[in-house]
Amino acid sequence: MLPGVDDFEHLVNHKELASFLIKVNEHRLLIGAISSAPYLLSMSGVLADKKFTTGLTKEQRNFLGTFTEGNFENSPVVVDDNIITARGSAFINFAFRFGDCLNLEYQKEWYYS
Repeated sequence: MLPGVDDFEHLVNHKELASFLIKVNEHRLLIGAISSAPYLLSMSGVLADKKFTTGLTKEQRNFLGTFTEGNFENSPVVVDDNIITARGSAFINFAFRFGDCLNLEYQKEWYYS
């Protein structure tokens, strides 16, 4: 689970983090990234052939230069294989999708009451 942050300059081109994410992905483990965190997946190459969404604007994605813009989906939450990405404002639906992928049992209604 990768949370988004306002300032991730210290994580740009972070080789150890990229290596870790590549290994996690190679083991086909579920990876969730919300808000700005999909950048970490794109930086590591994990998003190269995956559909995704993010809270980053098109200008920000272009500036960072690691995203495959053709794979961007203008949706609150996107699931592609073992990768779940979401905009920060979709945190509840992101959690639901993550829980569903893990086959967790929970009451969705509780979160809306």
